[in-house]
Amino acid sequence: MTRLLSPEFRKELQEYCDRLTRLYDAPTIILSGSTALGEDMPWSDVDLIVIADFEKSFLQRLEELAPSINNRFNFEAVGYTPREFLDMLGDLNVKAIEAVEQGIPINSSPIYTELKRKLNELKSEGLRRTNCSYRLEKAPSSH
Repeated sequence: MTRLLSPEFRKELQEYCDRLTRLYDAPTIILSGSTALGEDMPWSDVDLIVIADFEKSFLQRLEELAPSINNRFNFEAVGYTPREFLDMLGDLNVKAIEAVEQGIPINSSPIYTELKRKLNELKSEGLRRTNCSYRLEKAPSSH
């Protein structure tokens, strides 16, 4: 059974997201990875992407985003500013593309709409998945 169906998981996830919402102004929180896909195993971590107007360095964000020691579900949150995450999409970063395409927005803000728009723009420009990454293929021109 995937964690998404567990009331305990949903409660702890909501409490964690509530904490992040108190720390940051209107963060976008995306559940990604195996849990979002319903393919998680008991040992899987819970991947979360937090997009907010961070002022701290990337490493300081990781420390600040770390869940409490009492966390039962091994939340693994990574934080990006909106500009950083949009740049990751533009650079065809696999994690960013899959988070926007397959992830579940837990706490959405206007940046999430912008991320979806950017992903759709990339798809219209020929975004294609390879065995291990993404690339832009020129769309065939019509004569």
